This record gives sequence, C-alpha cells and structure tokens, in this order.
Amino acid sequence: MADSTLLIQFAKSAVPGSVKTRLVPPLTTQQAADLHTSMVVHTCATLCGAGLGEVQLWLSGEQQQPLLQSCREVGNFSQRQQCRGDLGKKLAHAVQAGLSHSERVIVVGSDAPAIDAAYLHAADRALDTTDVVLGPAWDGGYVLLGLKRFARHLFMGIEWGTDSVLEDTLQRVEELAWSCSLLAELRDIDRPEDLRFVPDSLSLQPAGQAQAERLASRLASFAAAPGLAR
Repeated sequence: MADSTLLIQFAKSAVPGSVKTRLVPPLTTQQAADLHTSMVVHTCATLCGAGLGEVQLWLSGEQQQPLLQSCREVGNFSQRQQCRGDLGKKLAHAVQAGLSHSERVIVVGSDAPAIDAAYLHAADRALDTTDVVLGPAWDGGYVLLGLKRFARHLFMGIEWGTDSVLEDTLQRVEELAWSCSLLAELRDIDRPEDLRFVPDSLSLQPAGQAQAERLASRLASFAAAPGLAR
C-alpha cells in the first residue's frame, strides 16, 4: 500500500560563489553560503517536525557531509540526488519518483523560512479535494508544490527564476484540466531587499558557531539600516 504523504526538500550544496549569488553584494560569497546552509537546516527541521510523513532531501551538486550532518541533527530523512537539467526536469523527476510509492507529494525549496508546520498541513488538507496545491511566492514564483497526479507538461516550458513562474504553472494546470488550490503568499529569500525578512532564529541553527556569528552580525546590519526595519 502506498504511503500517504511524502515531503520533498530541494537544496543546493552550500558552495560559496554558487548559492544565493543574487545576494552578493551586499553579502559576501561566504555569508551567502552561510545563510543558505542555515535555511536548508531550518527547512529540514520544519519538514521533519511536521509529522506528515516521510521526508526526502534532494541535493544538487557535491554531497557535503557538514551540511548533511547539520540536517541529520534536526530530523530523520533519506537523501536523494537531483538529476541533471533545468529545475523543471529536476522537479518532474523527483515528483514522478515520489508518486510511485506515495499517494501525494509536497515539494518545497530551501529559501522560504516562513514555511511552517501549519502551512504544510494546510497544503496536505488541500490535496484531499484538489489535484494540485501551490504556495505562491511574493516574487511571482512558488514556494510549495503539492501533487497527487503526475504530468510532465506541468513542468515544461517554464521560465524558471522569473516572475511568471506561478502564472505559467497555473496555465499548465488549466490545460491539464486539473483542480488547484492556492495557499497564502509567502516571501522567499532571493534578493538583497528580502534579507530583512530572514528570521533571527536562523542564526541559531546547528551549522557551526563561527558561521552563526558571521551571519548574525551581517543580518543585524540590515535590521538596523534605515527603511529596513523588520
């Protein structure tokens, strides 16, 4: 019998200069990698603590033991490797694999720390009555995708990383004649103006004291800057 719900987290390896590059400047490449690591661990803890079902961490890039160890300190999950290709191909591969043994799949990235257990449970409840659930992002993308059916068309021809991702995805849903629910809009952390929305708790994630101090110091400067109060 298939498991009910599978939670999938997408994440990149925390290599300075290859993650969160749109935050450099004002962050340094190391600070951006530190922030990325904290968000990956934070998201992993949220998924593992939600109590919805199995959690899988799908990584892109080299397998970094420090990152994985930090994640294992906050929850139990299985590790997978993302396939080659654009984000659409990677999502399609992970979702298809997940639905082969689970009734429904909920996928999130690692850069929307506002996602909490309540948000995940809302997505799961939505899938009781709809084929697709999407968590819109403030910038026109989405922070969560939930599915109980698979069609590669849903992921094809999308201009990933643009402000039309959600709109284009909803168009694919309509073309498939699937039902869809939308959750509350959340903000992901992609651009310098998003830094003021980073929760203070991220600097406390178990990813190293030196990293935590570097990150907390840098983020404090944005909280104190005129016009950037949280």
